[in-house]
Amino acid sequence: MTGPPPETVAAFAAQVGEALQLDLGPGVDRSTRLDDLGLDSMHRLELFALVEELRGDGAPPSAGRWATVGEAFDAARRR
Repeated sequence: MTGPPPETVAAFAAQVGEALQLDLGPGVDRSTRLDDLGLDSMHRLELFALVEELRGDGAPPSAGRWATVGEAFDAARRR
């Protein structure tokens, strides 16, 4: 199974960075670990809320299972 194109994930990462008012910098892709983004607990909660909003189905995000930007992207894309 192939994932979305890297530029789609990069755009998602940029959107997340903008929403969280963070400069995630270049080189953020599916394999970038959320821990490596330096998100504090407040930013993580904001990320989870953002993904839930993008999903638009009201289901709580499975925040504890996301390790990478790609996993957060996949969670946001599930509808």
